[in-house]
Amino acid sequence: MFLIGFCIGGPYNIIGTLIAIDIGQNLKSKNSISKVSSLIEGSASLFTALSMIIIPYIDYDSIFYLFSSECIIATFVLMPLFLQ
Repeated sequence: MFLIGFCIGGPYNIIGTLIAIDIGQNLKSKNSISKVSSLIEGSASLFTALSMIIIPYIDYDSIFYLFSSECIIATFVLMPLFLQ
């Protein structure tokens, strides 16, 4: 369980931090990095809460497809940043 948490938590924290720094440096405000970071964490919490509302109403096989589709959507959203 530690290994799974390490493999998921580490990249999540690194990617979230790098996105906040990258977007925050383009803004002119002094506190822009903290604002962008809070938006990223807030939206992640919102979508996690929505996923937890949906999960009781679907079967266990569909949960895998739900999380897979969320990963694919996140990949497409982050792809323009990666290609820069």
